[in-house]
Amino acid sequence: MIATFLESGCMMEFFRKYQRFFLIAITAVVIASFLFFGAFSTYTDQSAEMEDRLVTHAIDGSKLMRSQVQKLSRFLATDQQDISYRHGPLPNFCNDGVIRQDLLQTGLAEVLVSGYFDSMREGLQDLLEKVKHYHPYVHPEAPFLSAVVVWDRFVPGLHQAISTLQQEVEITPQVFTQLTHLYQFQTRCPPEWLRRILLIHLAAYYSFKEEHSDKYEMITVKGTERLLKALQHFEVEQFLFTSTMLVHAPTRPGIPIHEDSPVAPSWDYPRSKVKTEKLIHELRGNIPTVILRVAGVYDDRCHSIPISHQIQRIYENKLEGHFFPGDISHGASFVHMDDLVDAIELAVEGRRNLAPELTLLIGEPKTLSYEEMQCIIACALGKKGFTTLRIPKPLAKIGAWIQCHLPFGPEPFIQPWMIDLADDHYELDISRAHTLLGWKPNHSLNQSLITMVEALKTDSAKWYKDNGLSKN
Repeated sequence: MIATFLESGCMMEFFRKYQRFFLIAITAVVIASFLFFGAFSTYTDQSAEMEDRLVTHAIDGSKLMRSQVQKLSRFLATDQQDISYRHGPLPNFCNDGVIRQDLLQTGLAEVLVSGYFDSMREGLQDLLEKVKHYHPYVHPEAPFLSAVVVWDRFVPGLHQAISTLQQEVEITPQVFTQLTHLYQFQTRCPPEWLRRILLIHLAAYYSFKEEHSDKYEMITVKGTERLLKALQHFEVEQFLFTSTMLVHAPTRPGIPIHEDSPVAPSWDYPRSKVKTEKLIHELRGNIPTVILRVAGVYDDRCHSIPISHQIQRIYENKLEGHFFPGDISHGASFVHMDDLVDAIELAVEGRRNLAPELTLLIGEPKTLSYEEMQCIIACALGKKGFTTLRIPKPLAKIGAWIQCHLPFGPEPFIQPWMIDLADDHYELDISRAHTLLGWKPNHSLNQSLITMVEALKTDSAKWYKDNGLSKN
């Protein structure tokens, strides 16, 4: 009894000492409860006040009331896939896709709509007009970075479905069927996925026209800094940054670069990437990060500035195409766009199994020398016996300077500052990416160069346009 009394006294003393904290906690709970249950009761009370009436009868003859139809509509309005979207209604994990799977994919929606088509015509026509006025995103300075490129990669058929609908004049049952197909295509590539994919491509500045530019700092470094600071207010599963292999010091043939090799960028583009990598390390907080140091990127139609100019010089049999100011046994690693996308996909899919901070080299393990590339391109163009000679750097710089200052002709690709980089050799060890992501390239520049040249020979005007070149 005495012990109980003493314990009670101690407890009272404890509550008196910390009564302010208890009061704050209780007040917070009361306010939160009022906000949630008060708002909830507002909706439920309104629903209760609404007159419930008979809508129709079910197949078994039972009554189907208005309140039941409203509840069913709310249930079907969202499904578990809505978690892919950043904004909008919350996902409904109890609905595994009734609209998509049971109505649209089976064709049942077309049967249901056909019986009430005239009543729904106006709404469906408005929907068709929205599709007809839709324009997919295209980067203004790099047309190959576009929504269509992403669709063709992840959802083949989506772009064609939109193009077909945009040719239609008015809504018909057949056009409604096309709309259902378009919806099913879009559910496989939600807008939020598209936004994230394009963000990976556009969060940097890159140009061969100048060695130094304020845009590297403004776009690559400061842009990433602003983004990282904003993301601190969100729960982010992964921040993936595309850097470049050029942050590393060049190597020699037979000695591949790995992720821990010395970092020694030689011009503003890789310097901006080094600064941004350091910034990510300092500002990431609790955000897991993956940095991909990517080799030079190309695709089957080329879309690589240095490779396209190299092909052009040989194709047009330019004098400068026979000379090179560096060691022709050296070269640089490249990677096909499809293989880069695969690496990004694998990094995203395996994000929960990766270290909080991870850096990976992404490129083809075999590096073609400049001489090997010259031979492959020349042979594919039917120019057997094409010779490549090494020219002294001082002479090459004079020639490049003169070309840059000529008052006529197109702006040359080779700038005087590039001459000092001609001996650089980049050969990559991609074993870490293979071990952690299971990634390895499925393409090789050796074969892809032939594909590029075949595309050039098939339609040279289109190839030049695609690669931003002009014939001299």
